[in-house]
Amino acid sequence: MSHTVAIAAYQGLSGYEYAVVMEVFALNRSELPHVDYEVTTCRVEPGNLKTSHGLIVEPDGTLTDLMEADTVILPGWRVHDEPPSDFLDALRTAHASGARLAAICSGSFPLAHAGLLDDHTATTHWMYTDAFRTQFPHIDLDPDPLYIFTENNVATSAGSSAGLDLCLALVTADHGIATATEIANRMVVAQHRPGTQAQFTSQRAAPFVDDTDLSPLVAWIEKNLAKNLTIDRLAMRANLSRRTFIRRFERATGATPHAWITNKRIYRARHLLETTNLAVADVAHRTGLGSAANLRKHLARTTGLTPTHYRTAHTARMP
Repeated sequence: MSHTVAIAAYQGLSGYEYAVVMEVFALNRSELPHVDYEVTTCRVEPGNLKTSHGLIVEPDGTLTDLMEADTVILPGWRVHDEPPSDFLDALRTAHASGARLAAICSGSFPLAHAGLLDDHTATTHWMYTDAFRTQFPHIDLDPDPLYIFTENNVATSAGSSAGLDLCLALVTADHGIATATEIANRMVVAQHRPGTQAQFTSQRAAPFVDDTDLSPLVAWIEKNLAKNLTIDRLAMRANLSRRTFIRRFERATGATPHAWITNKRIYRARHLLETTNLAVADVAHRTGLGSAANLRKHLARTTGLTPTHYRTAHTARMP
């Protein structure tokens, strides 16, 4: 049975983000017959709809289709405009019916207007954090992650390219890492990018530099994730001072050592949950996450699932 995906279409939606969703979910991939998404572009506003780039969008669905979809995706919204009330009602109805809702960039604003982010942590593009906090001071906004899954089946992401990260994460949730990686490989992108959007903000941006001197250390870290990888130990192994090591590592990877290593550990843990029968505690130990409780916390933050639910959902869907 196909999984229905509804894309909300409104005046000024992001053309790039709309295209990303179509590329991931609408493209026919005969080499992956188990991936069966049915995509509908749903009209939210009347008139001739154009993207932020001026491209014409011709929706083939309505708010009724949106309310009946399995997944609803919102490309970037006009941050200073209140969404139509029937659109907000449709989002609430879809969510109440069990749909998964995902916002790209400023698409988080309609979800917030609909009350679907209340009592949860959300993210959005770093340029819109001030506007978001002003409009929704009661919502816990975390401007760093590329995307966040909440416990109530709602996801938000940072800027446009982070929307691609989120879409691949949705495919991972549906079909597992192997399938998402195959799609990512076809698109010539990474299935999962480490780091946070803090590396892209104008205040804290650091250009990516391939530090060849750190390459052997990075390779060693990936093979030794279960070990106690303290900053001091890694700096000593790199024959650098602590401060110099941190600075060069962030410059080379775009993330702090802690964030980069944590992301690697989570990715490895997900792979082990999919491909082995190891107990959750053993997976946590082998990946350096320490305890089953810590693994559960990180997995919930990145996928919205417990280790048991993640394993059940994904091992059954491996191609």
